[in-house]
Amino acid sequence: VGPQMLSVVTTPSGAHKIKVLASLPHRLDVDVLSRIDSAHILVSTYPHHRIYVFNTKKRTFRMLRKGWNAVYFPATRDIVFLDNPHGGFTAQELWIAPLADPLKARILDRGPFPIQMPVVPIASNAFVYSSWRKTGKQQLWLYNLSFKTFVPLNISGVYPELWLPALRAILCVNLA
Repeated sequence: VGPQMLSVVTTPSGAHKIKVLASLPHRLDVDVLSRIDSAHILVSTYPHHRIYVFNTKKRTFRMLRKGWNAVYFPATRDIVFLDNPHGGFTAQELWIAPLADPLKARILDRGPFPIQMPVVPIASNAFVYSSWRKTGKQQLWLYNLSFKTFVPLNISGVYPELWLPALRAILCVNLA
């Protein structure tokens, strides 16, 4: 099996055309893609948990740091991601870092979290995620990057997957 490819699929007049943009470095697989701007995409990979910026014009990857499930927030120019400096998934932590200097990261939440928990953007400066943060029970939390505030949503037994802006709702999956 060869490396995973980033491709663009166009559909002019109903005919599908696939244009390969680039191969992922080091045979890594894509975990999450997050748009930075018209020329850059944030790419989270596994199994080695690295975060890259892909330049769509130059078709090059630049590694930013270790981590996974990375999402870019344009209002604050930050990336939010999971990491575990000690290795493994058992003690993963939610981190935030400026895109301009991703090594200057700080911990937002020590969890614990569901395995491979997604961070779901609901605005350019806010996201929802699932954590057992401080309460000892799993529930959804809203974090506002601009105000640096956590708000418990008092919704438990699910984890968020996708923001549905037209409905102003979060699509969730039940926890087993």
